[in-house]
Amino acid sequence: MVKDCIDEFSKPLCEIFNRSFMEGCVPVDLKIGKVIPVFKNEDRKLVSNYCPISVLPAFSKIISITSA
Repeated sequence: MVKDCIDEFSKPLCEIFNRSFMEGCVPVDLKIGKVIPVFKNEDRKLVSNYCPISVLPAFSKIISITSA
């Protein structure tokens, strides 16, 4: 979906990214992730048998790659 709308997204994203780099901070909405517990093995009742996986917004991944 993003690829289909790239022309509409590119200018606002560019402004957000440039401002973020100039001010040295990332917008709060790009920092919010969804943590999903993924089952590893054995007993499903034990919390230690789950691995937390954080799913981040796609645009936050782009900004972290470009700032590295």
